[in-house]
Amino acid sequence: MISNLVSVLSRSTNGSFVSPFFKSARTLSTMKHVGLNGFGDASVIKIDESPLPQPNIDQVLIKVKSAGLNRADILQRQGKYPPPKGASPILGLEAAGYLCNPDGSIADNSRKVMTLLSGGGCAQYCVTHKDHIMDVPETISLEQAGGVPEAWITAFLLLELSQIQPNEKVLIYAGASGVGSAAIQLVRLFGGIPFVTISTEEKAQFTKSLGAEAAINYKTTDNLSKSILDVVGNKGVDVILDCVGPQYYATNTEVAAMDARWILYGLLSGAKTTANFASLVGKRISLIATTLRSRSDQYKADLIQRFNKKVLPHFNDGKLKVCIGSTIPVDWKDPSPIQQGHQSMERNENMGKIIFSFKS
Repeated sequence: MISNLVSVLSRSTNGSFVSPFFKSARTLSTMKHVGLNGFGDASVIKIDESPLPQPNIDQVLIKVKSAGLNRADILQRQGKYPPPKGASPILGLEAAGYLCNPDGSIADNSRKVMTLLSGGGCAQYCVTHKDHIMDVPETISLEQAGGVPEAWITAFLLLELSQIQPNEKVLIYAGASGVGSAAIQLVRLFGGIPFVTISTEEKAQFTKSLGAEAAINYKTTDNLSKSILDVVGNKGVDVILDCVGPQYYATNTEVAAMDARWILYGLLSGAKTTANFASLVGKRISLIATTLRSRSDQYKADLIQRFNKKVLPHFNDGKLKVCIGSTIPVDWKDPSPIQQGHQSMERNENMGKIIFSFKS
C-alpha cells in the first residue's frame, strides 16, 4: 500500500516528486510553524515562520491538517529531549494531511495520508520519508489520523519487542495516555490480557471500555505492588510496558512473573535508581529498553510496513478505534491554544490523544 501511495508521483528533472494531476497554485516560499522562544514552560511556545521545507529524493511534502501532541514534545520544549541529528527542530512526531507538490499545491483528489516523524509535524507543511507514510483508513477523520502514527506504532513496537503470546498478562502504565489506550486495544487484538494503572475513576472506566481487564489507581493505593498482584494473581504479569522508569523498579520486579519481559520506553520519573539486580536474575526478567524517534529510516520503514499489514486494517473492521481526548483548533495567529494543550498533558488530564487541528 505504501508503494502505491507514491506510485502516482513522477520525478521532475531536479529529482523532486511531482504529480501529473496536481493543480497549479501560487508558489509558496514560507510557512507557519509552532516555534519556541527558548526552553521552559508552555509560555515559550510561539507561532513562527520558516522557509517551506523542500523534500529530497527520498522524501515527500505533506500539507498538514492535524498533529498529535506527545510527551516528547513536552520534553523537547523543556530542553530535555533534543531532536536526533538531521531531524527538524520543529515540534511534532506525527501528522496527517494531504500529499502535495514541492511548491505546496494540492489537488482535489490528493491522497489523505498520515506519517511518523522525528520532528516537524506542528507546522503548515512537513517533509517525511516516502516509506513513512500511510493511507488514512476510511473510518478515520484527518483530525483523528494526526494522533495515530507515533502512539500506535510505538505501542505496536513495544508488543513486538515483548513477543507477546495469547493469554499473557500485560501491565500497562499510564493506561489512559495515547500510547496506553492504543496498547490496551493491541494487547486484546493479539490475544493478551491488559491491566493498567490510572489516576482517576474516570480514567479507570475509560480504559475498561477499551478492553482493560482491571485498572489500578496508583494514587489511592498504599501498596501498588500488592494492588497489582491482587488483580493479576500471585504469579504476576508476563509483560510490563513501562514509561515511568526508576520510580517503579521495585514494583516491577515484585509483580513480574518468571521469564517476564519488561519493556522500558520512557523515564517520566527520572533516569537514576538504586537497583537490586538479584530480583531480575532470580525471576529471569528480560529488561528491554527502546526508543522510536532515533531509529533509522529503514527500521521505521520496515516497522511501518508490518504495522500497515497487521494493525491498520482493523480500524476499518471496527476492532480498533482512535481515542481523542481533545481537539484543539490552531489558527496560526494565537499560540495560546497550543500552550493550553501542553499544559493539559503536563497535568495528566488527557484520556487518549490531544490533537492540534490546523487551519490553512
